[in-house]
Amino acid sequence: MRKIEFMAWEPSTKRMIEDATYYEACRHDVNPWIYMQYTGLRDKNGKKIFEGYVVKITNLECQIQKTELHGVVVFSHAAFGVKINRVVEWKGYNVEPLEMCWFLNLIDARNYEVIGNIYENPELAAE
Repeated sequence: MRKIEFMAWEPSTKRMIEDATYYEACRHDVNPWIYMQYTGLRDKNGKKIFEGYVVKITNLECQIQKTELHGVVVFSHAAFGVKINRVVEWKGYNVEPLEMCWFLNLIDARNYEVIGNIYENPELAAE
């Protein structure tokens, strides 16, 4: 069984807290932290993927020849997924974002690259 890991965003100081724990959160109830849970997966560069991270997804093994999508890692329907917010390239055409959420899994993680998070890089989530 893997250890459940968290990071936290501290809005008052605008800094990311690595290895955040519940005990630490109790000490910060005046300025509450925003928690981001580790998904248990790493991106293609070995970086841990946390909830709230923005990822770039490329080279999907499907019928589409060349694809690049951007999305935010979310926890929804009892699973981690990527809510797609930007389609950069879809078979050579720029298109509007899909209204979909892809579930994260170990096989697809080799196609993910962490490019930021929604707190330190809010512009990435709004693309």
